[in-house]
Amino acid sequence: MVPQRGIFAALSPTTPDVIIEGMQAAKAAGAVVSFDLNFREKLWKVFGGADRAVEVVRRIVDNVDVHAFSHITGGGIAANLARVLPAHLAIDIDRSTWTPPAVFHVIAGHGVERAEMERTFNMGLGMVAIVGARAAGDAMARLRDRGVMSWPCGVVRDRRDGEIGDAEAKGGGGGAAFVLGEHPA
Repeated sequence: MVPQRGIFAALSPTTPDVIIEGMQAAKAAGAVVSFDLNFREKLWKVFGGADRAVEVVRRIVDNVDVHAFSHITGGGIAANLARVLPAHLAIDIDRSTWTPPAVFHVIAGHGVERAEMERTFNMGLGMVAIVGARAAGDAMARLRDRGVMSWPCGVVRDRRDGEIGDAEAKGGGGGAAFVLGEHPA
């Protein structure tokens, strides 16, 4: 895994080219490349502002396999996923794609409502990798080859005007996340 941070792209006019060249070399060597936007508006103002940032980030994202990782910890599914998305995106997570481990059924059996369970626990989704649709099959195959269970659990889409999501992004800002459907019986 070769992680890249967006803050570095803002450090000089030539840094984006170096980053992209490094990403392409890493991919050619078989590495998986990820990108964390880590947008710092003040840094971008020095080298062309928001328009330059958009142009550079689009070039970088074209070379990324993994767009984001979300470690689903305290704060639950929606809040943790929303924080890794840009404000203009939303994610729809489909409950029918996994069965929560038995411990969550025990807790719910004591009167804890589903909405509270999903705001508090990961419900069996410990980590979500957000990858492009074309990269999903390869990403899951790589994980399976390493003994890691994986499955497609949702879709990222454009956020509609006024959409809030199931929880505010953990830490504020971010996109919108919705947990939809029902878990298998």
